Amino acid sequence: DWVWYSNNNGMFTGVPIEAQTQLANILNIPLWYNLSEYTDDDLVTQIVEYFRDNLIPNLYLELSNEMWNQSFAQGFRAVQRGLYLGWPISSNANSYSYIGLRTRQVMGVATTAWAPRNLSQMLRMTTSWTFGAKFDNLGQQDDYIYKGTLLGAFSSADCPQNYATTPCRPVDYADAFPITQYFGGAQAGCTATNNTYDGATYAEIAGLISAATSYAAGDTATAFAFVDNDVRQGTRSGSGTPGLATLEQLALTIYTPWNNFITSNHPTKISIGYEGSFCDAPPTVGWLTTMGDPTPSTTQANIANMLIAYRLTPLAYQLTIDAYSQYLAFSNSRTAAWLAMLDGGQFSLIPGNVLPQPLQTWQVYMGMSAFNRGQN
Repeated sequence: DWVWYSNNNGMFTGVPIEAQTQLANILNIPLWYNLSEYTDDDLVTQIVEYFRDNLIPNLYLELSNEMWNQSFAQGFRAVQRGLYLGWPISSNANSYSYIGLRTRQVMGVATTAWAPRNLSQMLRMTTSWTFGAKFDNLGQQDDYIYKGTLLGAFSSADCPQNYATTPCRPVDYADAFPITQYFGGAQAGCTATNNTYDGATYAEIAGLISAATSYAAGDTATAFAFVDNDVRQGTRSGSGTPGLATLEQLALTIYTPWNNFITSNHPTKISIGYEGSFCDAPPTVGWLTTMGDPTPSTTQANIANMLIAYRLTPLAYQLTIDAYSQYLAFSNSRTAAWLAMLDGGQFSLIPGNVLPQPLQTWQVYMGMSAFNRGQN
């Protein structure tokens, strides 16, 4: 287990590091700390030295949050800074090279500041785009973020060679690849707006609508069996398209390629869960209306009620156990992760901001230390 405090996508943490340290010490679990991308080297030194001297458990250290993600402000700035430094925009060379450069600089400073404390007690994170990533993109990440292919002009006092050369590359100053663990159905989507429902057509969620109608009529066994299969190995009605985040597809298209990549290219590294959840949500009334559903409000309510009710069943408990066991079965995987405890959204562990009746995903979370394979 670890505690992670972040605000505004890792630009700043919001909570004083003294309070974060005290909480981690009381709970006796590692602290995951996201350094702001605005943190200069002197402040990195001060922060890491404070953790070195005051944090009893281990430290997980990451620069910002998802700097590859150009929907976030820090991702956009990485693009612009890479262009300013003269790197081409093709193959994400500009943004990924900047991410590799600044991560390597920060982790070099942090490594020095952590001494004389044992380096095994600080887990240095790189950044990785995992969920939905194509594996030609993984090659780009490896070239520019991890291996620092375009960083030959950069060096620092902590390592004699340039940043494109072993043992001074960004990946040489990293211990782990952070991995997301979102799972969800082929028809019960994760992204629900008035414009899209995970890219599905109305006809492709016919099975979901039918199951929700059965639930509303009192046939919970049929409804819950549909949801369970949809998340495990479901496909879309009519087209037969598999869901990107089903347990079956995660194993085939995310976990297996990532595990093979780490084993083949960086065998001393591990993967660490940093976000994840049982990600399902009903379509919006607006989308259903646009799709021509004759009773969009009723359809939306039936689906929403069915999905939340499913999360209260033993089926949901076992599904969550199986989802995390699947990830941790891979040789390089270490810890499971969940995005949010409260809020009542599809990422939440409980239905709302109070705890009237914990979801079965919450019950799994309470025992999550059993999953984490001794990683502290």
